[in-house]
Amino acid sequence: MFVPARVPAAVTDAIHRGFIRALNSPEVKERLVGNGYDLLGTSPAEFRRYVLDETAKWAKVVKMAGIKAE
Repeated sequence: MFVPARVPAAVTDAIHRGFIRALNSPEVKERLVGNGYDLLGTSPAEFRRYVLDETAKWAKVVKMAGIKAE
């Protein structure tokens, strides 16, 4: 889940807690797992790091391949 960059950490943390609570509810968990999803529930900081790492990795691939936006 993404929020705008300037959302205060307290708000992001509250959204995260609510999202994790929903993911852990039996109904939601059963439905998502039944549809093939893996529920990870990382922290906002871990997710941020993942997105930054993936962006850097794929930017390098795009540059090396000479891919240009149309």
